[in-house]
Amino acid sequence: MLRDRLLYGALLIALVVGLLWADEKLGAVRVGQVVLPPGLPMLALCLAAMAPASVEFARMFERKGVSVCAPVLYGCGATGLLSVWLAPTLSQARGPELVAAAGAVAIAGAALAHLRARKPEGFLGAIGAASAAFIYLGLLAGFVLALRRDFSAWTVLAVILITKACDSGAYFTGRSLGRHKLIAWLSPGKTWEGLVGGLAWGAGAAALFANGEEFLPGLSIADAAVFGAGLGLCGQAGDLFASAIKRDSGLKDSSSILPGFGGVMDMIDSPLWVAPCAFWVLSICGNPAAP
Repeated sequence: MLRDRLLYGALLIALVVGLLWADEKLGAVRVGQVVLPPGLPMLALCLAAMAPASVEFARMFERKGVSVCAPVLYGCGATGLLSVWLAPTLSQARGPELVAAAGAVAIAGAALAHLRARKPEGFLGAIGAASAAFIYLGLLAGFVLALRRDFSAWTVLAVILITKACDSGAYFTGRSLGRHKLIAWLSPGKTWEGLVGGLAWGAGAAALFANGEEFLPGLSIADAAVFGAGLGLCGQAGDLFASAIKRDSGLKDSSSILPGFGGVMDMIDSPLWVAPCAFWVLSICGNPAAP
């Protein structure tokens, strides 16, 4: 398992680095009179990852007796993601309305898909699942694109690597030194020692990135260390959130598609919660770059 984790982790990081390099080179794209914000390669990656994540999410709902369709959840998640990405192309006053309208469209589409069978049973669960997919898979992932819109692709890379440094630090520290359970009834493998180790790794990784203005602009080394520890906390919270979902549905892993990690949702549970935190902290305390 450790070998698979290291091998596939390195391959996934290499894929992300390549896409972010292409993203930085591409920048904003003009289509007619419309200028699309930076992030096309990252948008493609998010949409691709959302497909298996939607299947995993649907499986969790089905295990709780909620009849849902994975393509419907994918449509809801993609609608949320695209609304966040496209909102800046409108005037500042219209962006929030676009996201709200996208939510209405997603829920209405899920409602129509469920009612095709002419049975109201399960309707509440179906629109609840659709709303969860719109927010969890769509809007939260949209903050990755929002981060890319206001900062360089290398800032996005720094945030991802800091998050994964914290995850890896928690994993290895917990395996070697873990003695005291963090929340045994929710995630038996997590320990307080692992949490502290993960935060230390996250802080250290962020401090290294602070040396380059293109990575964490506007943050000193000390600020970056605090920032990294904060991202680590958000990432661990995201992991525990996903654990609660899996425990409720009777699953240990969301799937087995990624050897050493489990499923796609197991891989993205931390970044989904880190991205909003990173966006707002850097937007307030950092130096946003021009698109």
